[in-house]
Amino acid sequence: MKRTISGILTETFPPENPKFRSPLILVHGPWSGSWCWREWAVRFSNLGWDCWAVNFRGRAEEKTLEPVAQVTFGDCLGDLKQVMRAAGSSPVLLGHSLGGLAAVKAAEGERTSAVIVLSAPFLGSGVKEPGHSLRLLRLKYLPLIFLRQSIRIKEKDFCS
Repeated sequence: MKRTISGILTETFPPENPKFRSPLILVHGPWSGSWCWREWAVRFSNLGWDCWAVNFRGRAEEKTLEPVAQVTFGDCLGDLKQVMRAAGSSPVLLGHSLGGLAAVKAAEGERTSAVIVLSAPFLGSGVKEPGHSLRLLRLKYLPLIFLRQSIRIKEKDFCS
């Protein structure tokens, strides 16, 4: 169901049997819109999450206020923060690509229950090389990733 939250077009997927207090806000990357989350939103909704898939300015299927070329990252952050504030309780943010970076930045000054980031770029030069144990973890699970097998990472995997 499409709904406008503070002027931002958002697709909502209410759960039949709600299990979680916090809504799950799905944040798309730079070349997509809320439509990219539809299949996942239905799945999460079936698990009891109230899912909200955000459309940044210029990404909605309807007539937009601003052309995409004029929308800045700051505009996207502002849109996301507006949707977060409308949630009522601390939302869980799930962002992909640039949406993941926007989710992390938006969470810095707002109430959130959790932030989940998928394939997000890093901002700034403060990013350090992963530690020895993380590099070994990648090697250990590489065959499973290559074979598309499920992975269950254990706490002992992070001990060096």
